[in-house]
Amino acid sequence: VRKIARAIATARDFRERLEAEKRLYRMHDPLAFGAIAGLLDSDTAQVRIAALKAIRKLGIHDIRGRLVRTALFDPVGQARERAGELLTRRYDNQVRKILVKALQSEHKQVRTCAAKVLGVVKDPTTINALIEGLYVTYHRRSGEGAPVLGLVGTRGYHAQGMPRTVPLDQLVHSPDIFVINYDALEALRNMTGQDFGTSKRAWLEWWAENEDEFTLWSREAK
Repeated sequence: VRKIARAIATARDFRERLEAEKRLYRMHDPLAFGAIAGLLDSDTAQVRIAALKAIRKLGIHDIRGRLVRTALFDPVGQARERAGELLTRRYDNQVRKILVKALQSEHKQVRTCAAKVLGVVKDPTTINALIEGLYVTYHRRSGEGAPVLGLVGTRGYHAQGMPRTVPLDQLVHSPDIFVINYDALEALRNMTGQDFGTSKRAWLEWWAENEDEFTLWSREAK
């Protein structure tokens, strides 16, 4: 199983990769799909990206934790984008909680991913968090890398200056630096059709008046 999974990620020829994918899919074995997911811990960016392609093609679902970690913290933009896209199709309450917390991260790539995914899934229960996430204040402690959201099984990312795990309550530190999260603003625009710019007060006033109606409309639209 591991050899086939590795062949999918490292094959140079399209036909070779396609044949390996077919063999793995025919197994319908959780261990087989787990082997593909395990490649997201590779130190090689091309392997991680190939694994994400296979996850999308094979329809592997039970790997939300690994996808969240890749989407938020992978050092390669292409890998983060692919993982974020996959997350929109595997969105659940646990993913929501982590992404809402990530909106207040001191790391721009983390905030960007969280806001983009939330903007695509259009979950009305996250609108208030996006409004609160318009402004981010944090304190960068010297010598620290990007914190990891309490998720299990990181390998390779510590080589990029990232610790293996950090509890969720350590994601946000004491205020010191102030930034505007334009990705949260874009998500709010996409979700609501409204545009109050970076005026947190205006967004909160609109949401207080329209939350019930908007939430009901969103549910009916689905």
